[in-house]
Amino acid sequence: MNRLSKTMMALVLGGASSLTLLNQFLHEEEGDRTHAYRDAGGVWTICKGLTHVNGKPV
Repeated sequence: MNRLSKTMMALVLGGASSLTLLNQFLHEEEGDRTHAYRDAGGVWTICKGLTHVNGKPV
């Protein structure tokens, strides 16, 4: 069974919005890369999984 981080628990108990909870979850589980990289499927990606910026591939 996975446990919530202290930060996630504080956000839940504090009544944080679902968007705030999602952002925290992604930060903890996926991370934020500020440079482009190839993901496990070979797709160029940046930040939290963006594959296109302003309609153009990363």
